[in-house]
Amino acid sequence: MSWSVRRSSVLAVLGALWPMVVGAQDMSAAPAREQTADQQVRHVLNRLAFGARPGDYERVRTMGVDAWIAQQLQPRRIPDPVVDSLVRELEGYTKSPEQLRRDYPPPAQVQQQVRRAGAAATMTGADSAVLRRQLAEGRRVVADVQVARVARAVASERQLEEVLVDFWLNHFSVFSGKNAQERYYLAEYERDVIRPRVLGNFRELLGAVAKHPAMLIYLDNFQSAADSGRPTLAPVLQNQRRGRGGAMPPQRVARRGLNENYARELLELHTLGVDGGYTQADVVNVARAFTGWTIRPPQLGQGDGFLFTPISHDAGEKTVLGVKLRAGRGVEDGEQVLDIVAKHPSTA
Repeated sequence: MSWSVRRSSVLAVLGALWPMVVGAQDMSAAPAREQTADQQVRHVLNRLAFGARPGDYERVRTMGVDAWIAQQLQPRRIPDPVVDSLVRELEGYTKSPEQLRRDYPPPAQVQQQVRRAGAAATMTGADSAVLRRQLAEGRRVVADVQVARVARAVASERQLEEVLVDFWLNHFSVFSGKNAQERYYLAEYERDVIRPRVLGNFRELLGAVAKHPAMLIYLDNFQSAADSGRPTLAPVLQNQRRGRGGAMPPQRVARRGLNENYARELLELHTLGVDGGYTQADVVNVARAFTGWTIRPPQLGQGDGFLFTPISHDAGEKTVLGVKLRAGRGVEDGEQVLDIVAKHPSTA
């Protein structure tokens, strides 16, 4: 979906929401409304929910549109036992990426085991059945995420939250077919990154998305590194810097190269928009700022979340949207870029 369509969608939602929020907070200050009470009920259920289910229209009409909106703005206070119980049963949604990877190995890995065992003539009927079951169950990693999302859209009492989860998942979209690892992060991405922040601060949401493996893998930033010959931060010097609290000289090493995919999406789709005033030079410098933002290898035994690698980071001076980022810094470069674009008028 293009940025202009996305922006129109969120403005439509906010346009419907804001006058009613004002009314919910202060009825005495609310202007006269053009719609009748029945029209207001239909309007909010179509715009701030996924449409009216049986009984919804009468319930909202009875409690009043303003009270319903005020309730929806605090979803954690709304009991949702039916959906909560259903979601708890979906292993592909509730498990961590590490657990999913262990319990549901990639189909290609299972198929390779089948071929090897078959070639060696060591596979028994029982072994074949186990591998076939693994292939079938492997689909749960993606299917359970989809089931949870549809079930919540249909049955959740927290309808506004579900509309916003759907919006932000579309805005910060990732794709399960990117590679064999992406699918293991989909549930965590929705559950722990998007969902808790849909009614919160945009900068916090932007930062959480930028650091999650689902986005790092999808837009290839996990393998983006300073171009060969560019100054980087060696781990030993990074430790020295922390110890003495002073400046640190860059070290030049050969790297595999810069990837601009995340930088371009950040500017074009996540924040400013295609006509937001950035240039190709800004794209390059934003990409340089995010070098070293990668994923912790699972073998380290500390989870496979975000990791900043100083040796991969381009530590040279950068200019992003007219703001200079001084040389010799590390993860702060990317954090400052997120600050800049979150506050930019084109993002607003």
